[in-house]
Amino acid sequence: MKTKIITIAIISLTLIFSNCKDQSPKDAEFNEKSYTETNYENQNDTKLDNEQQKEPTITNQDQTTTLTDDEIKKIGKKIIKNANLTIEAKDYDKSLQRIKEVTKKFDCYISNETQNTYITSITGTITLRVKSSQFDSLLNQILKGDEKIVSKNIYINDITEEYVDLYARLKNKKIAEQQYQEIMKKAYTVNDILNVQEYLRRIREEIEATQGKMKFIDNQAEYSTISITLTYNGPDIYKKTFWDTILKALKGGWTGIKYFVIAIFYIWPLWILLGIIIFAAKRISKKKQNQKQQ
Repeated sequence: MKTKIITIAIISLTLIFSNCKDQSPKDAEFNEKSYTETNYENQNDTKLDNEQQKEPTITNQDQTTTLTDDEIKKIGKKIIKNANLTIEAKDYDKSLQRIKEVTKKFDCYISNETQNTYITSITGTITLRVKSSQFDSLLNQILKGDEKIVSKNIYINDITEEYVDLYARLKNKKIAEQQYQEIMKKAYTVNDILNVQEYLRRIREEIEATQGKMKFIDNQAEYSTISITLTYNGPDIYKKTFWDTILKALKGGWTGIKYFVIAIFYIWPLWILLGIIIFAAKRISKKKQNQKQQ
């Protein structure tokens, strides 16, 4: 009897142990699976948050785009020419008129003109802006006159390399602008949109600044500058200026008389006040004389 009871107890314990052993891996597998799925979801959420907070970037904004041979050929040479001339004339007005007549034959315009007349000399400056392709021809025509060439300085500045560099930078900035615009289409948070808009604003300012520099260089290279200092010195100017001064003095005297007369009419209230004072003084003086006679 005791043997049966012990046998039944052993069998029961064996069954219980077997059930516990079979269920434990399942429970562990279930717990591990739950933890793994939860951790995976948390990782995805963290990754999503990081992607949303990450600022937009341009992969090749710092790369340099090399210009093609066709682009460099299209740019051509960018050369700025300037000439400074000092000319001594036998007749100032005649020489000045000759220079102006010469400029009419070319694609040229006068950008500045000054003249100072002294007792024994006349000094004037005239600045010409001429098409660069006609620079040498106009300069030769000006130098063909009978005036004395006191000095001649010609400056040629080749800025092709600088212009090509600006052109390449502009090309890179436009590529970067396009990339920012593509990023703007994919932006899905307010932070991303504001960041990209700020980057676009900056790159647009840089593009406009570069275009302004290129336009200035184009203008300088398209038209060259010739600055002429025209002088006259001689005894004849003293005689002319002397009689001109006498005539000017006579005219100035007559002008002074006219202004004096006009000034008298401007102060008419003072004359009326003065008349009243004189009239009152005479009345008082007359009364005193009458009193003395009585």
